[in-house]
Amino acid sequence: MLCAGLSTIPALALAESHLDGLTVQGTQVSADLNAVSLAVLLREMGQRAGFAVVLQGDLDHLVSAHFRDLPMDAALRRVVGSEHALVMRYEPAREPGMPGRLLEVRVYGDVRGDPDRVTVAPVAPRGEGGAQKVEAPPGPDPEAPGAYSGPAGMAAVRALAARGDAASVAALGRILDTSSDPAVRREAIEALSRIGGEEAADALAHGLGDDDSAIRTGVVDALGDMGDEHATRMLGQVLFSESEPDIRLTAVARLGERDSDAARAFLDAAADDPDPLVRDAARKALGRAP
Repeated sequence: MLCAGLSTIPALALAESHLDGLTVQGTQVSADLNAVSLAVLLREMGQRAGFAVVLQGDLDHLVSAHFRDLPMDAALRRVVGSEHALVMRYEPAREPGMPGRLLEVRVYGDVRGDPDRVTVAPVAPRGEGGAQKVEAPPGPDPEAPGAYSGPAGMAAVRALAARGDAASVAALGRILDTSSDPAVRREAIEALSRIGGEEAADALAHGLGDDDSAIRTGVVDALGDMGDEHATRMLGQVLFSESEPDIRLTAVARLGERDSDAARAFLDAAADDPDPLVRDAARKALGRAP
């Protein structure tokens, strides 16, 4: 069972003793874990980082995780995997285009047997997030003036796109995160969309915090062009992290093109969006009256 009680304390204590390989430093997460309970792992991540965790459905199975210095959102997507729906709720952004602090994580497992089975683990916020550490791609220092901008930046993106390997995908994500040239960032989005796959979708996430709303819209459209469930979950997260209704509306439209339980779950959440256009579009996609 997911709900905690006296009878479960020894089992949970045993499971948590296997979490020594989990490190949370600010917004960065590293893991070297084998055969740990997904439910216990998620609760521990929430406890260490200061966000609430809501679990629904069958999430008691064992998982393994091996990664280093991932941002919290990417780490959560990695441990949750493709078989469950993940929703992350943030506080309102203090600056335009910048995500707020992570407040709550919801994970929806297989609820067919018991749809009312829900556990909530609220955690009081503590600590302060640090800057996200991302490996720099080969080439010029991305912090240098003019790095990855203009014709040189476009050429770098096209060369990386032609390679299309994991290192190139990571480099394209870094360019999307750091380039001062909107044209180069748009080119990186198109390149990642063409490459496709979960790693490319994770790299595209760098653009969801861009100051330029056109870039954020481009990322949403690129995720919409990816047909896998990983991209579906990332589109759903836009509904909770994006402050501009027009971009949430784009996410709803792309989710409405998908025939999956995860897409419908996100559309159901969007049916209560504070913006009437987003709300009506979600209800229409679900076949409800606006």
